[in-house]
Amino acid sequence: MKNMTAKILFILLTALSLMGCGASTTALSPEDASADDSAGTAASADTTLTFVTSAGTRSFTLDYLKAAIPTATLTVEDPVYDRPKTYEGFWLTDLLNHAKLLDGDGDMLLFRAADGYETRLDREQLQQGTAKGLVAFRDVEAENGWETFKHGKTEMVPAPYYLVWAADEEGTAESFSWEAWPWPYQLTHIEMIDFATTYDRLYPPEIKETTTAHEGFKLFTETCLKCHSINLQGGVEGPELNIPQNITEYRDQETLKAFIKDSTSFRAGSKMPPMGQKLTDEEIDTILTYIAWMADYKQQVD
Repeated sequence: MKNMTAKILFILLTALSLMGCGASTTALSPEDASADDSAGTAASADTTLTFVTSAGTRSFTLDYLKAAIPTATLTVEDPVYDRPKTYEGFWLTDLLNHAKLLDGDGDMLLFRAADGYETRLDREQLQQGTAKGLVAFRDVEAENGWETFKHGKTEMVPAPYYLVWAADEEGTAESFSWEAWPWPYQLTHIEMIDFATTYDRLYPPEIKETTTAHEGFKLFTETCLKCHSINLQGGVEGPELNIPQNITEYRDQETLKAFIKDSTSFRAGSKMPPMGQKLTDEEIDTILTYIAWMADYKQQVD
């Protein structure tokens, strides 16, 4: 009987002890839980920026970059938010010089985002252009560092880095066109590449530069390669278009053309922007000519 009483007493004391340990844990309301999650996301976000050249790879944290490179602020006409925004960040040229990306060979800068989105900037355009780029790490006007925006069906922020542009001292606001410059958000990698080597599987073989297919190749690399790939070279946010089946082999020309012009008329919340606002019908036909041509030049890649 004494043993039984001792066991019961031990169990009660243990339970009380556990209750005492748990007393400091506060139950979160749905609002508190949401705020806690967002704070955790912001705190745990990887702020590493990676630079890649033929000589190797270098990665820097935001804290390191702040100590090594002067920061600046820039007000831009932001195409993502469709209004003026002010950002704090580093001048793109300062970052490239610090990482020695401009010291080696290569004809193009490749910017890669966390979701696989890719965009490019011709090296000559950067060095001779009349625009200045800022790699932003903070929205000056946003209380939590960044303002959310909607991309397709997803609410997101530009963190960790967002490349923005404005006319420099030699340019004018009237002559500056934001469409001529890449605006990648959630930027994680900057790479100096040789385009013909990096994207060798995209080139349409056995055609002259004067053909429609070759013109379509140029248009494709300028407007579609950010999100789509051919033979698994290019962006990964959108679908691969050539292997194992070329998209023109299972979608007819008119359907593809209509989808390219306005994907939201087919799929609610589509992430693909309405390309009919940027491309003429003739240009879309030219791009589809290139894609169809590549059906005979599939390169299966492991």
